Amino acid sequence: MLNRSAESILGKELHFTVNSRDIAFINAVLDSYEGLGLMRTIDSNVGHIVIYTAMQNELMKLLESLSEDEGISCHERRGG
Repeated sequence: MLNRSAESILGKELHFTVNSRDIAFINAVLDSYEGLGLMRTIDSNVGHIVIYTAMQNELMKLLESLSEDEGISCHERRGG
């Protein structure tokens, strides 16, 4: 977990579970939206990723769009 000063720089830390085969694609799409968020893979075996963002609403809209348009399932993990 981030300390308060790191979170103010990187934004909110959101944890998700995704299909492992979609991790690289999600990261590439997120990178194309410069400044929207920074993604890290926590455990690729179980599809655990974390995205740091200061624009949570926009990020969630993008993830919903990926679900609708590309069939990519992204479930938020509670408690990291």
